[in-house]
Amino acid sequence: MNKTNYLLHLHCKTEAYLNIDLKDGQVFRVDSDTDTLTEDQLINNWQDFENSDHQELEQFVNEKVFRKVPLADLPDEVVVVDATWVRSTSTCPAAR
Repeated sequence: MNKTNYLLHLHCKTEAYLNIDLKDGQVFRVDSDTDTLTEDQLINNWQDFENSDHQELEQFVNEKVFRKVPLADLPDEVVVVDATWVRSTSTCPAAR
């Protein structure tokens, strides 16, 4: 992918990623200190993650958010947005 097609670029001194919550617009910097849940956090919050994942995927399907298109068929002006599923324990009481 051509870097000029990036929607956003994060300039920082250490390697990190910029994640944006598409629902509320919050922006999160994710680096090696913040990118991994502990095994206990994952286990303690698994049901919350499962429920949340299901609700989000169901909404994508219901709203017909995505459709399969070969990359070669996209016009040059299209900005491809890569996505990563981000799980946060900030709203899970068990992780606090």
